[in-house]
Amino acid sequence: MIKKNPFKRNDAVKAFQHQLVKHGYTIAIDGIFSSEMDIIVRDFQATYGLDVDGLVGANTWREGLGNKNTFVQPASEFRGAWVATVSHVIFFFISFYFYVFFFLA
Repeated sequence: MIKKNPFKRNDAVKAFQHQLVKHGYTIAIDGIFSSEMDIIVRDFQATYGLDVDGLVGANTWREGLGNKNTFVQPASEFRGAWVATVSHVIFFFISFYFYVFFFLA
């Protein structure tokens, strides 16, 4: 959940600012939840039939993405996909090794 805090920069705020721009809003993409962003978030929530509270929670994220089944992941979370890919590659090679040396030997 993103709350208003004009003194702190945040990657999640920056990510949602990008989504607001995609929806046609004019806002600086600086990662700061300013008073201007608070007004825009409330307008966005009202436009899309969400609870107008100024907080960017799960429902606001989903509506901002335009996909009801996806949540934004901050940049630090993207490493999970890389780990899963490497795990699949390692599993493939181990499976291949057992197949070659135990079934074909």
